[in-house]
Amino acid sequence: MYNVVRKIISRTGYFLRIGRNGRVRGTVNCKDKYVQVITFAVGPSLLIIKGSESGLYLSMDKNGRISARNNTQPRLVCQNNFDILWIGKHQSESCFESLQSLIQFKLNTAQEGKRKKPSRFLSITSNGRATTSTSDAKFRSNFYLMP
Repeated sequence: MYNVVRKIISRTGYFLRIGRNGRVRGTVNCKDKYVQVITFAVGPSLLIIKGSESGLYLSMDKNGRISARNNTQPRLVCQNNFDILWIGKHQSESCFESLQSLIQFKLNTAQEGKRKKPSRFLSITSNGRATTSTSDAKFRSNFYLMP
């Protein structure tokens, strides 16, 4: 696995913050110790995002709720950890990416023949709230992964 310590900033100007209590939000304070994250590349365009100070993993449940949690599995990449796996989708003609939860991707591909729910992407609103968006084209769903 290849890992990098970095900060993730949204186009809305907020840094992704993974707090010790499991709360995920955006902050404008780039010196906050909880904005440092470790990204693990586990496959092509497949990431795991862990708060370097909190030790918690960024996750999205099947209902689209954003939180951070501990890893209880002996291996990071396994079926029980689909909620902490993120697909990075590069935005054309920019340095930004959108982040889609693998669990949302799996739910959508498993619903063949049924009416599919829209995919959900990580977003930070203009007031710093971490939420989901159904479109990666929305301004707030684009992130820059700072080295």
